[in-house]
Amino acid sequence: MSSFKKKGNNFFGFIKYLYKPALVIILIQATAITLFLYDNRGKIKTKIPQLINLVGLSFDTFHPKDYKEYLSDLTRSIISRKQLKRVDLSLSFKDKLKLECDRKRKENCTKSGWVKAEIYMDNEKYRVKLRAKGDREIHRIRLSNMSFKADLIGDKRFLGMEEFSIQLPIIRNYTYEPLAARLLRKENISSTRNSYIRLYINGEYVGVRHLEEAMSKELVESSKKRYGPIYSIEESISTIYEKAIFDLADKKYWQRINNNLEREALTILESSQTNPQIFNKYFDNKKWAKYMAMLDTLMMIHGTVPKSVKFYLNPVSGLIEPIFFDGHQGGWFHNYRLSDAITKNNLIPKCTLTCENMYFYRMMFGNGQNINYSFYKEYFNSLENFTSKDYIKNVLEKEWKNLWLERGTNYREFNKKDSIYHFGILPNIGSFNKLKDRFKNIRNE
Repeated sequence: MSSFKKKGNNFFGFIKYLYKPALVIILIQATAITLFLYDNRGKIKTKIPQLINLVGLSFDTFHPKDYKEYLSDLTRSIISRKQLKRVDLSLSFKDKLKLECDRKRKENCTKSGWVKAEIYMDNEKYRVKLRAKGDREIHRIRLSNMSFKADLIGDKRFLGMEEFSIQLPIIRNYTYEPLAARLLRKENISSTRNSYIRLYINGEYVGVRHLEEAMSKELVESSKKRYGPIYSIEESISTIYEKAIFDLADKKYWQRINNNLEREALTILESSQTNPQIFNKYFDNKKWAKYMAMLDTLMMIHGTVPKSVKFYLNPVSGLIEPIFFDGHQGGWFHNYRLSDAITKNNLIPKCTLTCENMYFYRMMFGNGQNINYSFYKEYFNSLENFTSKDYIKNVLEKEWKNLWLERGTNYREFNKKDSIYHFGILPNIGSFNKLKDRFKNIRNE
């Protein structure tokens, strides 16, 4: 709002401010879409996007309503007095050099990889340790927009979190990640807490950042559950479920209390790698069915693969539950369903990202000769619920609209389309109406 006042608080000043380069690009997009649709008689939906995707120039959406909502969120973020919280990160020159060294993946940067820093928000100071994070180069383009892993020092909690990541919004696919987390929490499935902030480093504004909670006691307890061991797959060993090694989060805590819970959880997980029947007995079938149905519907297949989902042993039920992490909406999944794992003669379906983990999915769904009907029924009922008109209107649309400020602020900064390993050329545009079409298509099936 303050930047708008500088340009003159009148209609023409507003128009001048509104039509920034982002909107010029939108006009070009709209023209291109119209031409393609007329010239190709609708074939653009199956042919042209595939070609464009290969060179990283794909559009987020072809739905006219999505462009209308883009302009609405952008305009509202400009004229509204609401702003994302300001967070200041203070680093010494010496520690900046250490992080810069780590960013470039040089050897012997620091002994531990961590540096000390201070975070300020709402006149509160938080002492924190930072280190570089992320395997993709998009995490490490330059120091001003690199991704950090943060760990608070002392008993203070930052937005209720002790450990979290600070990263560009594109890293977690803009507002799709918090949308999925909110929807899953409504189904009593633990999910990371997500926040968006305006980040300043040593007084210099560097842009909007996404804060993502780490696997921790605070995450579980924020879901109103008792803390139990959380395991993830050690990706450096293998990402294939039956060959994987499981890594325990918060190891020091579990070693200190020594109550054998973490060993029980590990025994269950390792047993399930060779005996799929373990799933029905020691995994929470209902929660896993809801989890798979939700991410299937949201086209977040990435969040269902074993290396993404986290495995939490609920001490009350004694069952393994999923924790949502790294959903990453999109990909080549328009005509794919997780239930496609059930195939005739156990053939491998057109499964793309899930192919190497057919054992994992068939552990839940079963196969063509032996369908796991109890799980499939829960999954099917969840699909029916999530794709109902009532759910779309009263839950899905409501949570999407609640994220208007986060989207609008990203739009104002002309943040680029997510092309997974790099920035796209065109701006990011939330494709909610495209997503609703998927919900309706699944419902019709």
